[in-house]
Amino acid sequence: IALFATAAWSAVLATVPAGLAWLNPFGLGGLLDLAINFIVNVSFEGTTMFSPIIDIAVVMALVTMFAWPLLAAYRSRAGTALALSVLMLATVVPSLGHALEIRRGDVTTVAAGETVDDTLIAIGQSVVIDGNVNGDLIAFARRVTVSGHVTGDVIGGAETVSIEGAVDGNVFGFGRTVTLGESTVGHNVYGFGRDVTIGREAGIGGNAATFANDADVSGRVGIDLMSFANTLSLSGRVARNVDAYGNEITVVPPANVFGNLTAHVSATDKLKIADGATIGGQVKTDLREAPRAQRSPYLTTSFYVRQIIRLGAAFLTGALLLWIFPGLRTLSIRSGADAVKTGVTGLVTAVMLPLAALIACITIFGIPLGLVGFVVWLLGLYFAKILVAQVIGRALFKSPIGYPHYAATLLSGLVIVIISVNIPWIGWLANVVLTCVGLGALALYAAGLRERAAEF
Repeated sequence: IALFATAAWSAVLATVPAGLAWLNPFGLGGLLDLAINFIVNVSFEGTTMFSPIIDIAVVMALVTMFAWPLLAAYRSRAGTALALSVLMLATVVPSLGHALEIRRGDVTTVAAGETVDDTLIAIGQSVVIDGNVNGDLIAFARRVTVSGHVTGDVIGGAETVSIEGAVDGNVFGFGRTVTLGESTVGHNVYGFGRDVTIGREAGIGGNAATFANDADVSGRVGIDLMSFANTLSLSGRVARNVDAYGNEITVVPPANVFGNLTAHVSATDKLKIADGATIGGQVKTDLREAPRAQRSPYLTTSFYVRQIIRLGAAFLTGALLLWIFPGLRTLSIRSGADAVKTGVTGLVTAVMLPLAALIACITIFGIPLGLVGFVVWLLGLYFAKILVAQVIGRALFKSPIGYPHYAATLLSGLVIVIISVNIPWIGWLANVVLTCVGLGALALYAAGLRERAAEF
């Protein structure tokens, strides 16, 4: 098996064009920029399609999506950190029962001297807040600049997020660049970006957490600083402790840490404390093992055993689905245009169904409906690729004399699907596309059943 796996792996790599090397998941920086650009561009083209209620759901989804690629570099903690970010967002986003003001436009502004007495949701190419917001501010744009006064929390998602004014609550910044300049923040700051900067004139009353490639902390942190960054430069004042994870951690004057400094690095020389920097407590170095070269899963027997089990489980559940719903056996995609339409339908369903279920759960009476929505969403994601496998299998066996038993078409299609989602580098893309197409086909089939039922 090992010899066969080695030969198969070499053959697959030989077929990958050099032009697709950018899809290599180990090139995180390029994929991060690509992901941010994709999210921003799609968002601006689609915002006019949504009603005010959907605007809230889209902002929540996009802000959460920003966290994922930025935290993916820290694989051992990515799941926990992402879950915490979602929890924080669910806590700070206002409920539908609160007062809301939604502003959209190419340039969305709150002028100097103007006061907004509601929670403000601002969407546009550029969001500029020079006035006062007596509530929370949720802003999504290519550039977000806050120079005024916000009495609540600020949630900013953009290529560039710049906080220059006063924020009485928390700041959640998501973007390529997140900067706190001459600003004061009453509570905590959470910065997610490629570059996160807390300027020398910035003052934070609570904790600060940075999730970035490069983090620069020159301002004042009122309690603790936690940093997950490739490089951290600390020259500011931290009232208590610093806990930093990274490849390079540098402490330079006039840095003043009143508590302990704990550096999680791969070697002792990765922590550099310059003369003139003050550490009031202990300096601890937690050495992390350097990443080991991982053996390709394609060279292990367990990988193929798992795929066989996966194939068997998908076949049994898929056969049961097709037996219960005979109409699904004959679904087909006739053209590329149909495939695109079905895939877009699936993408919208994958995003909007859980958000609609979440909104339903806000009220007590809507909780049962919301739970049903989550269950339907999970089942749809699971059965999506199984349904695509049936469509592929029917296309393989298409002939003038008809089709074989649906079990045969299902099994042959599942083999192709499982191989596709395990192709190096681009298997994840195949997985996403097949899931969207399958979920869209299920959604369209369910809509057809509803229309036929309404006719009777």
